[in-house]
Amino acid sequence: MTPEELDLLAKDLHHEWESPDLWRRIESRRRQRAWAAAAVILAACLALALLLPRPAAQRAPDRAGGPLLSDDAFAEVAAAEKAYLRSIERLSRAAEGKLRGAKSPV
Repeated sequence: MTPEELDLLAKDLHHEWESPDLWRRIESRRRQRAWAAAAVILAACLALALLLPRPAAQRAPDRAGGPLLSDDAFAEVAAAEKAYLRSIERLSRAAEGKLRGAKSPV
């Protein structure tokens, strides 16, 4: 078959017809697929949010010291705080006598 014969045959096979709602159906299917994709993505996000464990910062602490401090560490921090407050009191008593005899308020 020659190229000219092939062209004639192709012209004979070519058909055109009116299809006024073809684009409307194509757009409708596109919208349906977009909504379906959005629903799948939303469902996946919800599943991940429910299945993944929460970070430690969002969990409620088990006791007053929080989950990271043991009882011994909490007691050590409390003792250090008391010692700090005692040292501040000693310093303020020692400076009180010097402040009374000072000529300037600063």
